[in-house]
Amino acid sequence: MTAQAFALPWPPTAKGRPRFVRATGRTYTPAETRSAEAALRHLLIAQGAAAYPAGCPLVVVLTFRVRRPKSAPRRIVHPATRPDLDQYVKLVLDAGNGIIWPDDAQIVSLRAGKMFARDGDGGPSISLEVAEA
Repeated sequence: MTAQAFALPWPPTAKGRPRFVRATGRTYTPAETRSAEAALRHLLIAQGAAAYPAGCPLVVVLTFRVRRPKSAPRRIVHPATRPDLDQYVKLVLDAGNGIIWPDDAQIVSLRAGKMFARDGDGGPSISLEVAEA
């Protein structure tokens, strides 16, 4: 299969930590995380994402463009602030499960970065590229 690239017009969202309710002993995923994963799945399907076969090693490149706060100087390109990059990555990889790959354990190489969205970029977004290793 050939490489696939997706431009997802969705503001990067960090994966929320699972919550535990002592009274019931149940664990749940925060609603914001569930809705962000569902939105990313919908965008991937709408852009024609094709599934790679199980066991196929994959290379993934992710770029997260986040909104620049008004207080951030223009000379700063990469935000060294929270949310953490790995939380953004986890959300996208989990959203791709069952759509692009059967399981994100197939990913053998990952390159990710976050930067401020520029004026001509169209706002906060996520770029995803996937190819066979």
